[in-house]
Amino acid sequence: MASTGYGRVSRGTALRDDEDGLVDEWGIRYEGHHKPGGGTFTRKKHTRRKYLIAAVAGGIVLLVVLVIIAVAVQKKHKETMIQAMCGHPRPRPTNLQKWQNKSVEGLQVFPAPEDKTALISFCVNEGHNTGGYGVYLNNLESHLYDYQMMNQQGDDHVKCNDSYAPPDKVCVFDISALGNCDHFHHYGYSSGTPCVMLQLNLPRNVTAKAFANNTAESKKLGYRYSHDYIGVTCDGATDKDRKKIGKDTVFPSPIQYFPRNGFPVSWYRPRTTNKFLAPIVMVKFNTLFDDVFVNITCTAWGKSFNNGKPETSDLYTTTFVIYHD
Repeated sequence: MASTGYGRVSRGTALRDDEDGLVDEWGIRYEGHHKPGGGTFTRKKHTRRKYLIAAVAGGIVLLVVLVIIAVAVQKKHKETMIQAMCGHPRPRPTNLQKWQNKSVEGLQVFPAPEDKTALISFCVNEGHNTGGYGVYLNNLESHLYDYQMMNQQGDDHVKCNDSYAPPDKVCVFDISALGNCDHFHHYGYSSGTPCVMLQLNLPRNVTAKAFANNTAESKKLGYRYSHDYIGVTCDGATDKDRKKIGKDTVFPSPIQYFPRNGFPVSWYRPRTTNKFLAPIVMVKFNTLFDDVFVNITCTAWGKSFNNGKPETSDLYTTTFVIYHD
């Protein structure tokens, strides 16, 4: 039989699904979007697209869940580590002194602990959390408010020195003299090198004098001695405490003082004004051992104090305890 020139003719219209589209009984595949006889073929592609979207969505959800779990595990691990470092029970020293109130005359120390004892205790890793150092930073900020330059303005404030200190004026304190014991460095607490603020309050109109150079008292100050200043020293209260301070050479000194010379003598003179801003000294402890209580005694070395023996005076010495982990 001769060929008619036509292609094969389907015996029916039945189509079956194939992997890539519809095929008839002759194996002819209808690819693309159009079905035989009109219409559009979309069912198979829509099914694959749904599976793909579902798989992507499921993957995203799974990824989010895994991230949440990882963050929770990391947070729990961090809390466990902090508890291991800071949460262990520690005995408190017995017979802790009461913290001296700011209104009391003499050598005052800040920050003031919340329990009103002389113990400054904090965990470096807790930061501003409970058990950390946030309360001490706030206390220091509060007591330094009057020393901000914006609060030392007006005609009644002047810069004093050893030859100029008018009795009717308030001497201006330069807060920049406090070095890195400042707000931006968290007063050293975030690095385990805490600063304490010493403030010397003397009875009104009491004058102060520095010890002469090359005396036993002035030699305690070393290169920080000046006849225009009442020098300050801080050290362990006992030999055992002094061994806990350390001698790390990474720092300029185990204990630093800002300003280094101490309290200016010129501020303590007869005054006709009721206003008075006592000078301050920041003392930074760079090498305190961790997990030990260190008893610290500070002395203001003024010749007019306690018949020239300030180190035995309750007014011109102060003792406190520092603990950190």
